[in-house]
Amino acid sequence: MGDKASGAGTVTRLSLGGCEMESQTKVMEGMLFNLHLQPSDVSPAIAVETAIVRSVRPPLAGLEFLRTSSPEQFRLIQYVAGLLTAHRQVD
Repeated sequence: MGDKASGAGTVTRLSLGGCEMESQTKVMEGMLFNLHLQPSDVSPAIAVETAIVRSVRPPLAGLEFLRTSSPEQFRLIQYVAGLLTAHRQVD
């Protein structure tokens, strides 16, 4: 799949299929990344083996998760479900 880019950013939206990331790293549609999502209350980071940039609106980039191992996918599901539960409790 070619070389993967590297950089750092802040996830501003998260779903099971991807995320929106704010970053000063210059990205272009079609670029591939290995992601390590590090929520403040989760250790170790949730690893996404391959994500692709689907949209760019600097400083935001929309990423689609293409490949995640089963254990990491399960951790992502648990984390997103926890966010949804916390959001419902606030409402």
